[in-house]
Order: sequence, then C-alpha cells, then structure tokens
Amino acid sequence: MGKLIQYSTAACRIDDGVAWRSTGMGYILCSESGELCVIDGGTSDDAEDFLALLEAQTAGKPVVRMWIVTHPHTDHYGALLEICSREDLAARVEVQKIVYHFPFPEEFADKRAAAGWECMKTILANTGAEGYKPAIGEKISVDSLEFHILNTPVDSTICADSNQLSLIFTVQGAERKAMFTGDAGARNLQMVLWRYSSGLECDILQMPHHGLCDTGLREFYEKVNAHTLFIPTSKANMEEMQSNPHYHSLAESNDWAQENASVIYKSYEGTTEIPL
Repeated sequence: MGKLIQYSTAACRIDDGVAWRSTGMGYILCSESGELCVIDGGTSDDAEDFLALLEAQTAGKPVVRMWIVTHPHTDHYGALLEICSREDLAARVEVQKIVYHFPFPEEFADKRAAAGWECMKTILANTGAEGYKPAIGEKISVDSLEFHILNTPVDSTICADSNQLSLIFTVQGAERKAMFTGDAGARNLQMVLWRYSSGLECDILQMPHHGLCDTGLREFYEKVNAHTLFIPTSKANMEEMQSNPHYHSLAESNDWAQENASVIYKSYEGTTEIPL
C-alpha cells in the first residue's frame, strides 16, 4: 500500500505566538512497492530531520525518484539545498530527478525568485539529478503513482510574487487522489478552474499558501471537494486567522473548505502518515 507523509517542519513547531512566520512544507510519497517521491522539504533547518524521515521509509540508502520543488522560496527548497551542499548529508541520499518550473525574466517583480533560480542551479549541479520542467496537462508516472500537472507559470511578468509561480498538481495513488498547491494564490486556482471544468475531485487537498487568508477560492474548493486537508502551518498562524477579525473576514472560502472536510492535519501537530 502506498502512503503520504506530511512532515512537521521545525518552523511550524515554534510556539511563541508570532504569526506570519514562513513555516515551510514537506511531503514524502511512497508507492506500493516503496518508490519514493518528495515535494519541497522545508527550510535548511529541516535538512537533517527530513533526511532521517526519508531514511526511515527504506531499508537502505533512500533513492528519491522524483523531487518536486513547487516554487522558489527558501522555506520550500531550503532543506534540499542544505542536503546537497553538505557532503555528510548528500552521501545519505540519491536524487534522480528534480521537477521545477522557474521562469525568471529580469522584469519579474519578486527578486527572491532570481535567488531561487541560482539555488536551483546549485542543487542540480550538486545532486547530479535530471532537471525537468513539466508542461500543463502532462502526466508523469512513478511506479503506482501518477502525477498530473494542472498549473505551471505561464507569464511571470504579471505575477506579483513568486508564490504565484507555484506548481499545482494531483497525485493518484492506489486508494486515494491528492492535490498539492504549494503557495498558490486565488488567481492560480482560478486558472485551474478555467482549464478543468471537471475531474478536479480529490480525496486529499494541501491547502494553498499554508492555509492563509490570501488564497481562498470557494468555487475551487467546491470542485475539489476534499474531505481530508493537509495544512502546513504554525499554531500562531492558525490562531491569527481565527481571532483577528480582519483576516477572518478574508478567509471565508478557506473556512468552507475546512468545514467541508472530515479530517484536517495541521503540520504543527506533528508528522502525519496516511494511506495513498
């Protein structure tokens, strides 16, 4: 049986009441025969713990068939960069393919994206992995897992920040279908709706941009109709969303998604594993 693991990042477990900290996110997917795929991984502070979690999924040295970096922010690719930049950590894992999509013209507003592109070049050089940019509508199979790419950046010159470069894709396992959205915003979700009027239903949804209030699109959530939610966030972020009237008024769509769900896994509550 395949499985999906939501990793509890170091930043999301900090419980000092400070909201809006970048909490990172990381997921491990295991196929029915034990093949490994990874989504993001967290910050550099997560490198050793995330690698240990990978090692726990296999009897020998883990081989990651595909490592997806959703977008160029350090709380998503930092762990991978740290792993491949340290000889002691790099020797403990093999990464075969890295999937990403970072278009960076000079006029792109968010200069952090340019830094992300430079880091991606370092990651590819250090791992020796194949770099791969997927296309919208493309399907990629890894053993019993099928990835379907729903959104990639089309015109980065109209993006306000690199969260809007986030890949959106589904993963079909033997038992369940999951959707991952990275840090996508409402505009990205709307673009997916424009392309796909049907077929978006999923059992599991990773709430976009850590479940924060700037991402919601109720029509999208209704189409996906997920009854299991993963929210890679901190306790302080969640409490701010619920207690601050300004933010809570902006989060009605996200509230609907959570009310519609049967199970919600928040990463600050610990690492979670479910069948896929």
